[in-house]
Amino acid sequence: MAQVRRGLTADLGPYVQRVLNSPEIGVRYRPLVSIVTGRPLAYDTLFDIRHESASTLEALQDLALSCEVLGEFGRHLRTMAMNAGPESALIMRFHPRELEEGWMTRPDDPMYTHVHPIYLELSESLPVSHGRPTLGTLKEMRDRGIRLVVDQFGGGLSNLKYIADLEPAVVKLDSSFNRALLQSEAHRKLVGGIVRLVQDLGAAVAAVSVSSLRELDALASVGVSYVEGDFVGRPSITPVIDASVPSWPSSPSHD
Repeated sequence: MAQVRRGLTADLGPYVQRVLNSPEIGVRYRPLVSIVTGRPLAYDTLFDIRHESASTLEALQDLALSCEVLGEFGRHLRTMAMNAGPESALIMRFHPRELEEGWMTRPDDPMYTHVHPIYLELSESLPVSHGRPTLGTLKEMRDRGIRLVVDQFGGGLSNLKYIADLEPAVVKLDSSFNRALLQSEAHRKLVGGIVRLVQDLGAAVAAVSVSSLRELDALASVGVSYVEGDFVGRPSITPVIDASVPSWPSSPSHD
């Protein structure tokens, strides 16, 4: 088991790399784009992982957790992402257990001095505890300017309570909603109702994995505010919009 040096940041990157046996980590950025203007709200940060025993971010986070450096690893990733994208609003995933580590509320964390908004993303499939300490930590972070994003939103009543508890700025619908919109008028009304419920709870609604102009038009028709996917902007090593993005819907049916 690694001996963890809580509180030291001067050589945090090399220390984390050594504890985790030198993973190769690359950073790419995928735009989350306004469905009305085609301009990015923020850039989703993607980490490409090469490691002898972990091929995904989630697997490397689990390894960091087992080595007792999850908080330090999260801080290292945030620093990497902001150093490579200093002039952009960024969306970054984090592991819920990081909220227990203390690193995310440290005043010297770079996300509190980043010039542009920082969005921290939680997957609905890996929810945070609804206990007071966790929700209190998230509230403290929101009060200091951090915005929350909930990913893979499913739409059930328990899911809506999750949204009400966390008070995110953005909710990303599960990609299955894209297909449902195209099935029938009844499905379109169902998705539209879910979009309005989420908006009534104070969050903007986004769609992911958008793959066609038909999907884009359908999402615009039910009031979705933001979209992402290769059709609207491919990941790149710098936060930019791909020049090959197709023409935007000319007359969205919502403001």
